[in-house]
Amino acid sequence: MIDDDPRETAAIMKWNCALYIKRKNRVLKFKIFKNWKNLLTISSTVSPVVNKSATLQINEKKQTNKKLQEELNQLIDEQKQLEVVSSQLKSVLSQKLQTSQTNSFSKITK
Repeated sequence: MIDDDPRETAAIMKWNCALYIKRKNRVLKFKIFKNWKNLLTISSTVSPVVNKSATLQINEKKQTNKKLQEELNQLIDEQKQLEVVSSQLKSVLSQKLQTSQTNSFSKITK
């Protein structure tokens, strides 16, 4: 028969427990590493998508800015044309007014 030494049994149980914990930690570390690797893969595939969407948004904003700038330039051109036409109208009206005043003055003096 084998004599059971309680100290020896306790030491074997501690050793077995330590081995079990080491294995468990190794499995956890592997799972963590695997998950971390998967996350890296996902982030490397997601970042170009995010960059593309940001680029698309920037391009859309640039296009709308160009359109707005073109509209503004058209409005400025129209305003300049209107100013020219209004100044021409003022000059024509002032000439007509002067001629009508001289005509009326000449009629009064006659």
